[in-house]
Amino acid sequence: MSTVVLERETKNYWDLIKDAGNEVKLALIALLSSSMTKDSDGMTYESKPVKAKRLHAMTDDMMAEEIQGDPIPLRGDEDEIAVDDIVTANSGRIKDGMEKWL
Repeated sequence: MSTVVLERETKNYWDLIKDAGNEVKLALIALLSSSMTKDSDGMTYESKPVKAKRLHAMTDDMMAEEIQGDPIPLRGDEDEIAVDDIVTANSGRIKDGMEKWL
């Protein structure tokens, strides 16, 4: 086993690429070595489109199965709250706050 002393900047780059696959490392070697020659402008490269990896994405069939059935009511009959009660409970709060600041 050999020991290599790395500068901080080099170590930061190594930490980024050390777990990359062999193809990625070989491409980086080619780019680095061509950048050190006088013909660094002669090398061209194309990037591959990145595919999204959704680990927990629902398929269309799963979504259709999920939304089947009767809709769930927003409120139950036993805890029915009238809209008037909500308006009455909150009325005056905005007005009182604005009067305080005016």
